[in-house]
Amino acid sequence: MIRPLLAFLTALLATASLLAQSSVWKISRGGQTLYLGGTCHFLRASDLPLPPEFDTAFAAAKTVCFETDIAKLQSPEVQQMLMAEAMYTDGTTLDTVLSPEAWRATTGWCARNHLPAAQLKAFKPWMLMMTITSVEIQRLGFTPEGVDVQYQKKATAAGKRLGALETVEQQIGFVTHLGEGHESEHGVPAISPSSTS
Repeated sequence: MIRPLLAFLTALLATASLLAQSSVWKISRGGQTLYLGGTCHFLRASDLPLPPEFDTAFAAAKTVCFETDIAKLQSPEVQQMLMAEAMYTDGTTLDTVLSPEAWRATTGWCARNHLPAAQLKAFKPWMLMMTITSVEIQRLGFTPEGVDVQYQKKATAAGKRLGALETVEQQIGFVTHLGEGHESEHGVPAISPSSTS
């Protein structure tokens, strides 16, 4: 399975032409064209405007595919479902799941960021990681209005067909099982740098 996939990707990239210095590729074969765009979920104001190749690809596309259904992912129903998955309901607490070292790093990070560690104890490790990432990314001036969100809005407004590579349910499954069984392995290094901020 891996070899055919690698062969396919190699052939795909061999026929792809990089547009300017952006992360947009144009693949053409038999009169059909596919654009691939590498995107970021978070952007700063200084990252805009995006390279013009994004708009060129968007204008030429009849169907715009995203990682998942962004509108559904942002819906109150799905957000409620995510929050339900984010909390322990069986009496387990985060400080008993993480190693003592990882929990000390977590409480230290919380203290520096004026967040009550005790209130985070009900979080599962993946939700703690998402919380830390969100706070640190916002500190650097990023917002969640990334490339995908911007072009989802443009595609909807333009009446283009929308597609998704994964279902929202698959996305939730991936996110809610992040690091499962290895919760403390990378937690400490990931949150230690903010001690210098």
